[in-house]
Amino acid sequence: MGNQPRHLLLVEDNPAHQMLVQRAFENHPAPVTLAVARTLAEARQYIETTTPDLIIAELRLPDGDSITLLPSEPELSPFPVVILTSQGDELIAVETMKRGALDYLVKSERVLADLPIIASRLIREWKHLTERDRAQAQLRQNVARLTLVNQISTEIGATLNLQDVFEKTTRLIQTAFDYHHVAVLMISGQNLVLKAIVGYLEQDVPSDYTVSLSTGICGWVASHGEKIVANDVSADPRYYNPVPHKNLTAAELCLPLKVGGKTIGVLDIESPHRNTFSQNDSLTLEILTDRIAAAIENARLYQAVAQELEERKQAEAAKARLEDQLRQAQKMETIGTLTAGIAHDFNNLLTAINGFAEVMKMKSAPGDPNWKAINMILDSGNRAANLVQQLLAFSRKQIIQPQVINLNTVVETMNSMLRRIIGENIHLELDLDPDLWNVKVDKAQMEQVIVNLAVNSRDAMPGGGRLVVKTRNTVLDQTFVDNHLGAEPGPHVCLTVTDTGHGMEPEILAHIFEPFYTTKEMGSGTGLGLATVFGIIKQSHGNIWASSQPGQGATFEIYLPVAESNAATTPNHTPETSLPTGTETILIAEDDEGVRDLACSILKRYGYRLLVANDVHHALTLGRTHPAGIHLLLTDVIMPDMNGKELADALRPEQPQMKVIYMSGYINTDVVKNEILPDGTNFIPKPFSYKNLLKQVRQILDAPPPFQH
Repeated sequence: MGNQPRHLLLVEDNPAHQMLVQRAFENHPAPVTLAVARTLAEARQYIETTTPDLIIAELRLPDGDSITLLPSEPELSPFPVVILTSQGDELIAVETMKRGALDYLVKSERVLADLPIIASRLIREWKHLTERDRAQAQLRQNVARLTLVNQISTEIGATLNLQDVFEKTTRLIQTAFDYHHVAVLMISGQNLVLKAIVGYLEQDVPSDYTVSLSTGICGWVASHGEKIVANDVSADPRYYNPVPHKNLTAAELCLPLKVGGKTIGVLDIESPHRNTFSQNDSLTLEILTDRIAAAIENARLYQAVAQELEERKQAEAAKARLEDQLRQAQKMETIGTLTAGIAHDFNNLLTAINGFAEVMKMKSAPGDPNWKAINMILDSGNRAANLVQQLLAFSRKQIIQPQVINLNTVVETMNSMLRRIIGENIHLELDLDPDLWNVKVDKAQMEQVIVNLAVNSRDAMPGGGRLVVKTRNTVLDQTFVDNHLGAEPGPHVCLTVTDTGHGMEPEILAHIFEPFYTTKEMGSGTGLGLATVFGIIKQSHGNIWASSQPGQGATFEIYLPVAESNAATTPNHTPETSLPTGTETILIAEDDEGVRDLACSILKRYGYRLLVANDVHHALTLGRTHPAGIHLLLTDVIMPDMNGKELADALRPEQPQMKVIYMSGYINTDVVKNEILPDGTNFIPKPFSYKNLLKQVRQILDAPPPFQH
């Protein structure tokens, strides 16, 4: 039985049998310590303090059968048991062996004398059986470990969302190993960033928890790429408690997550009990961390590809939107050019019609039979002129007089009028930024914009609703500019008009700014309201965008650049005076016969000397044959061969003191930069009334002479 003494326990109540067994072991050369118990109670008391190498027990004892010494689960028995009996019984023998006895012996002098040899053999058998069971248990453990690794790996490996990988990892490991705390932290720069956590620290550690790579066991593992098993953290100086006011952790196991030999993060497991982590746990988790790291990298790559595809998709969608915006802008520009040309020619006709009608009215009296007809001509002509002005506003060829204003003032001044326009069944709400920046726009045209939008919203809410007019400051960034054709980066004032009306389908929304486009019934609208708004905003260097969904109302957002000067312009009101006269010499250059004849008729009647040219060549001839004798040039802006400004410049050497008034139904971008009348340029829009013409002519003639370079 080897040189090491064996500890045997004999459980026997028969003194004679005890003596025979003791004598047999005394005569045996192998070193043995034989303890004797006469009852089950004594046997159990011995077992509590000493684990014998073998128990030899009589089946029938005073306080019970020795079979009860066998554990309920034989594979868990820490020692072998041999049962002795005086009478052989096959059934008892079978039952005893089933219960886990190593052998069943019938007492005889020979058996008792041979017990030392039998015991030695049984101890060897037990050792072999134990080693076999241990090997089988290790095999089962390995199979279970690989099965567990495979199950967890399969579940997280099939997950392509990176955050889901983190969360499944912590949850599955906690469940499989019955751990108290599991966390995944990933390296970011010089820090570890918490990605997922479950367990007792979950409520105490913030979701955005970050720790330096030089701090704690996790930091050490991330920096060195090696695992740490600290079954007693109080003995490990590297331990760091993220919750100082609580001492929750007694043991910690931290493993690196590696991809291609590079550590990308750590798997951290903590327990409130010391000696929690076995070698088997450590080995299993080492295998598992390789799979976890691979799953994280796969999800990360998938996410990167998905993000790239999404960005490409968004870029393509943005490109498509910009192309649509560009096509729409080109379409609007084409329509605007066509509209402006028609309006310009119509303006010339209206100038003559309205002008001569005013002349006729001056020569008539209320009792005259033609008095009513003349007034009807004037009324129709004025309404036609207003319609033309809307067309010019859309085409951005309308003459504007920009000034620095605050949109809050404009909105507040229009408050009462807007309430009358929209009616009592619509609630008007003003949301105005008290610190609103100033803009440089034509005040009258901005009032027209607000009115047109209010009317549009009112018509969209026949059953009542809510209209919100809001102002705010904003700075447009490059992202906004990239997604909105025509927008410019920088500080802007945003005017938003929102209603709770019936909303619009996308196909309607795409056309709302086109002239004459309307969804109203025949005779209910001209289709110029929003087209006018569009033109005014564009001519003011701003942008307007509309958004709407069926049944969800509509929102119009207007962006206007902030004025360079922050001082608002104070309106200058000139009192009405009688129509002025004069005797100065005026050169009229106008290629439209009706406009030319009207201007001549008005100015000649009020005393002015006139030189009349129907084209630029005739005007140049007249100007050069009257050196220093022309006080004022009244010229059309757009004429064949040469525009009005070029004509004025050509005449300047012979007429250095000559003043200029330009006439036009719209401003062409080739003549006035940015389509806005610069300071110092005298302009009279067509169609003009005889009063306006006379007042402006007199005002310019009486003004100081222009500065000559």
